[in-house]
Amino acid sequence: MLGWIRKLIGAPASRPPAAAVGDAARSVSFTGDEFYGANSDILDGVQFSATLQARTPLRILEHHGEVFRGPPSQAPDYGGQEHGIWLPKTKGELGDFLQQGAKHASDAGPVAPADYLPFLKAFRAIVEGPGDVMEKIRLLRLLPKESPVFKRFWSKLTSYYPDFPESFFYRRLTELEGVGPTTAKRLFESGIRSIEDVHAATDADLLAVQGVGKALVAKIRSADQSGSARERQEGAPP
Repeated sequence: MLGWIRKLIGAPASRPPAAAVGDAARSVSFTGDEFYGANSDILDGVQFSATLQARTPLRILEHHGEVFRGPPSQAPDYGGQEHGIWLPKTKGELGDFLQQGAKHASDAGPVAPADYLPFLKAFRAIVEGPGDVMEKIRLLRLLPKESPVFKRFWSKLTSYYPDFPESFFYRRLTELEGVGPTTAKRLFESGIRSIEDVHAATDADLLAVQGVGKALVAKIRSADQSGSARERQEGAPP
């Protein structure tokens, strides 16, 4: 029994496949109300395990470790399984014992949340804070100087993400119709560093970027117009 519970508690390493992201299902995993009721003698509720990655919003990371005591189906929904999952939490000293030394999967490899969370929160505070992209990158590059632990995690992320931390920003441009990673990087390097910058750029500005042709500009503009029309329609009075 202990081995099974330990395996279950360590399960935050597991994440749903990409196809599951955005599903209407609540972010509760490995358990349900029936399971919870049948094991209420050893369970103290469910505990939120945030996705320990640089892309996870700060507001989600702040909920890591939160315990909900009640039917799992009623646990708060923090954006679906993309951002985290709820896991069974055992009662008293048994739960504390099982949590000791538990490693979670992350984009920095297996980590102890108590070590990695401070780094992630500092990272996300900069990413989500004020300032332009280049200022944020400057501030991010100061993080490894704060402590040996931060330096270690920075090194791991640099190995995991090509062109880190710049790629963390320019890959967002791939959300644009027809824009792949290579074109996104070229746009970024040309000074067009956000989707808002792309919308504000003239056709001439975009065409001056290597790899951007008239067909791609037409796709981007078409998507802009469709989005604007949809916003106007959604904002129209009933």
